[in-house]
Parts: sequence; C-alpha cells; structure tokens
Amino acid sequence: MIKDKRYILPAAFVLCLYVNAGLLLASMKHPMFFAAGIGINIILGLANCVMAFVWCRQKNEEFLMDSMMIMKYGIMPFFIVYFLIAFVLGLVMVFIAGLIPAMLFMWIDYCILFVGTMYAVSYMIAMVRSGRMTALAAVWHALLQFVFVLDVADTVYLTAWKRRRGRKALAVSMSVSALILILFFLSSTARPA
Repeated sequence: MIKDKRYILPAAFVLCLYVNAGLLLASMKHPMFFAAGIGINIILGLANCVMAFVWCRQKNEEFLMDSMMIMKYGIMPFFIVYFLIAFVLGLVMVFIAGLIPAMLFMWIDYCILFVGTMYAVSYMIAMVRSGRMTALAAVWHALLQFVFVLDVADTVYLTAWKRRRGRKALAVSMSVSALILILFFLSSTARPA
C-alpha cells in the first residue's frame, strides 16, 4: 500500500509510458486506444510538471528526490527501447520521407525528458533554499538534467552517490536496461537458418 499518495502521479506517468508502448504494438487493430493513451500521458505529464513546483514550494525535498528517482530510473529502460527503435526508424524516415518525420522522435524524447526533469529542478531549488546546495551547483545539475544520458548520470550522483538512496531502484533499472540491450544485440546478430 502506498503511504504517500503523491507518489501516484509520477508513478502513473511512468506506467502510462509503458502501457502506451504496448498499445503502440496493438495500434493497428485499435488506434483509438493508443490515441487515448497519448492523451492521458500528456495530461499526466502536465500535471507532473505543475505539481513538481507546487511540492517544491512546500519544501518537500525527500519527496522531490524520490519522484526524481521514480522518473529517471523508471523511464531508463523505456528510453533504451525507444532510442533503439527511433534510431532505426529515424534513419529509414530520413531516406524515405525526409528530416521532418524523423525529428518527431526527437521532439517526443524531449517532451518525456522534460517531465522527469521538472522534479529534478524542483529538488535542486528546494536544496538551495535549505542551504544544502549552492545556486551555482544547482544550475550545473539542472543543465545536466536536460541532456540525455547525463540526466541519469547526474541523478545517480545526486541520489545513490551523494545521498546514498535509491541504489536498489538503480540496480533494477540498470539490470532491465542491460537485459533489453543484450536481447536487442542478440536478435540483431542472429542469422536466419
């Protein structure tokens, strides 16, 4: 049972991303489900962005750090699969349809990254207000949060390294991500019989 119901919002966004990935696979039969899932993701994303700053004003450092971990560690396996698919389809799209459709993948990436980054930025603002982080360090970490791969590395530094929290969540997320990469490379190198 979830003790703090505020965690439902960031967890719902992450869960909805994975559900949408599944719906995308079935979208040929039921495109309305996928469209509805995208709509729900947009609403959850906007709600998360707003609430991250509302909770920042309430000085909820621990909650903001936990939500940042839910977002960054929870989305890591999703992004690995998404990047692999986007890379392959992006290359195909560039040669067939031009650059504009391929850039759609990049735009979607940054929209998803932006939602998770709002908790990180709010966490840093709360840390500066409490005197646990300098303004210069907060700006540096905030900039890192807006760059793919560096955002997760910075989250690992801020949580698992500096605060010694979220190590199990990081281990699970990295294990799932490694498994996805291994399966992808094994399937791409397999030769048909």
